[in-house]
Amino acid sequence: MPLSVWMKEKLGICSTTSEVNYLLRNKKLLVNQKAPKNHKVPVSLFDVISIPQTGQHFRAVLTKGGYLSAVPIVESESSLKVLKLISKTSLKKGIAQLNFSDGTNLLHDGKIEISIRDSVLFEFREKKIKEVFKLEKGSVVFFVSGSHIAEIGIVDSVTTQKAVVKLGDNTKEVEIASLIVVGKKQPAITIRRESNAS
Repeated sequence: MPLSVWMKEKLGICSTTSEVNYLLRNKKLLVNQKAPKNHKVPVSLFDVISIPQTGQHFRAVLTKGGYLSAVPIVESESSLKVLKLISKTSLKKGIAQLNFSDGTNLLHDGKIEISIRDSVLFEFREKKIKEVFKLEKGSVVFFVSGSHIAEIGIVDSVTTQKAVVKLGDNTKEVEIASLIVVGKKQPAITIRRESNAS
């Protein structure tokens, strides 16, 4: 969804695209701590929209209907995002490129143990991985698709393609592709209105 749509329809901060462009020209509107070049830049799941002048920060989250929505977050969380690793590309001299589900690519020297399907807590300002969340028993996961979309569960077991996840008093076997690990004992970032960042 384009940034201009978020600002006009989701957040109600701007009335026109011209107002959005004014904020962008004056670097008064940031996405993931960067000033976008134009109003058409897409805002996707867990991205952060910030308006430094007013101290407002919003995270893009999923609703149970599968739609993107915005939830206010505190300033200390505005430079953080959870990214899911979907592939690795080997480069020279032991360096690998980590490719994440939102299109983010990072160079990796192997000092941090991370596998495909794991997630990381990425810090925008320092441009570094703060923590790795393994897809394993006890991990907190968020459903990004399927009949349980936008629900939070706890991993009970993991196989090659599927995971058994505890949802309240029930357990469900689901495709790993429908999940993203968002923390260890609790979500590391705000991912819906009733959740809190650690």
